[in-house]
Amino acid sequence: MNHKETEMDFLSLPFNTKCDWEQKLKSELKEYKVRVVEINCINWSLNCKNLNTLINLCKEYGCISISLRSNKIETIVSAKSMGIEAYLNKNIEVISNNLNKKNSTKSTNQTSVNFHQGTLRSGEIVESDNDLFIFGDVNPGALASAKGNVFVWGKLLGTAHAGKDGNQSAKIIALQLRPLQLRIASKIARGPKDKPIEGLAEEAQIEQGEIIIRPANPSLNHNI
Repeated sequence: MNHKETEMDFLSLPFNTKCDWEQKLKSELKEYKVRVVEINCINWSLNCKNLNTLINLCKEYGCISISLRSNKIETIVSAKSMGIEAYLNKNIEVISNNLNKKNSTKSTNQTSVNFHQGTLRSGEIVESDNDLFIFGDVNPGALASAKGNVFVWGKLLGTAHAGKDGNQSAKIIALQLRPLQLRIASKIARGPKDKPIEGLAEEAQIEQGEIIIRPANPSLNHNI
């Protein structure tokens, strides 16, 4: 079968993140008459605005079904918030979710991302020596803590602490970010009280000495 006539294809954005990924994707799409496509975003951190551009570009070339792969959890969370099928490339460790309310589960594995499956309820704690990815909500009274970034594939309503060893570049990202308290390195802030923008993942990070929350669309942001 001619490769250009297949009904599904696997494309990739450039490995060099300084390249123009839009032009690269256009040139790839021109080569194939595909209806279903999976795109590996590799190390590109794409927000909802970027992903809208990607999806519209694919549709322009006749794609009716698009899924994504990525090494970056930020891209996966943004894609999920938009209802896009997305998969993480990296191997991740699953942290047991048999938690006692007075105890914490702590990972000592040196992989770059630790994964917790399930909602954290009041009194529960999950800690990671790396990045922490929670597939579920973090309820009020629960704590998610990591030396790296904290990602919540759900609602962050409890407390999250990223960069707990002093990493001021760490981020906290969630599909809905309305925590009781945020901590990044030594900075502490309360979550915003305004209603979240539907369909946008949000992130918190330190800028100019303060924690800010920014929706995935970088044109919208507000200080805490």
